[in-house]
Amino acid sequence: MSCPERSALTVVEEQVGIPELGESGGATAIFRSDLEPINQTTLGEVMQLMKLSRQELHGVVGGLGGEVLDAEPIPGKRSIRRDIDHIVNSEEWYVSRLGQRYQRVYECELQGAVGRRRLSVIERLEVTRPAMMVAFEMVLGDGRQGPFTRRAYSKYPGERWTLRKVLRRFLEHEREHLGTINRTLGELSE
Repeated sequence: MSCPERSALTVVEEQVGIPELGESGGATAIFRSDLEPINQTTLGEVMQLMKLSRQELHGVVGGLGGEVLDAEPIPGKRSIRRDIDHIVNSEEWYVSRLGQRYQRVYECELQGAVGRRRLSVIERLEVTRPAMMVAFEMVLGDGRQGPFTRRAYSKYPGERWTLRKVLRRFLEHEREHLGTINRTLGELSE
């Protein structure tokens, strides 16, 4: 019997005292690395990761029927449909952390793409991310790195945000929920 290999990961920073950390609507830690400015190359790399992550999520949920999307096999967990809605709603909220101007840029881009048509949950996955990326490009072009706060729509109006923290949360949050969705699908297949 062979022993499992040790992880090459090293914890470099821990945060404590974050209100409702890990809960929907809870505060999000800001790490020292979140305070580092990003450049166009880094933004391009992060946006590529965001694109790949969204493609993976879409590949998992894109062909699911309504019965599977609405099933709730795990007590206390959202249905897949509600999880997808939560992902996109959270991303819209993350964009709003960048400021009202960039929130409006996103909303205008989205409206330009879909008009007033009501989107299915799967369509929302497809069209919201590109509109958000336009806002990120503008934020970087304007030199808005942060840290900054935004009182609107927030339970924790003093929470500090940076462009890097917003981008980090996009990736983390989608990955967290992809894991939950895969668990839900696993429960449904048993």
